[in-house]
Amino acid sequence: MSVTWINELVADPVECRNNPGSDACNYLQHVLQDKYGVPIVDQTLHWAAPNQQCAEGEPRTDCRGKTTDAYYGPTPITTHVHGAHVDSRSDGYPESWFLPSSNNI
Repeated sequence: MSVTWINELVADPVECRNNPGSDACNYLQHVLQDKYGVPIVDQTLHWAAPNQQCAEGEPRTDCRGKTTDAYYGPTPITTHVHGAHVDSRSDGYPESWFLPSSNNI
């Protein structure tokens, strides 16, 4: 079996392919939101930190965040397959994240 991943986690993938510079290619907000549309992401946990704002002070992409502010950025993605018998480097781990291919990052 072969799986091809197409990074289309954008507002409108079809329109984005036809018009790559449009707002259709903007990333999607995080799906966990409060009733006002504010993302609920606890940045003080150890997470894939695209903003590199770490509690320890050193800017890194995997750390405990230093702010409790809402995170409005793109959702980091980590691919993981359950039941696969492969080395961890090809099966996803917390620091193996990437961001959507979008215009507004």
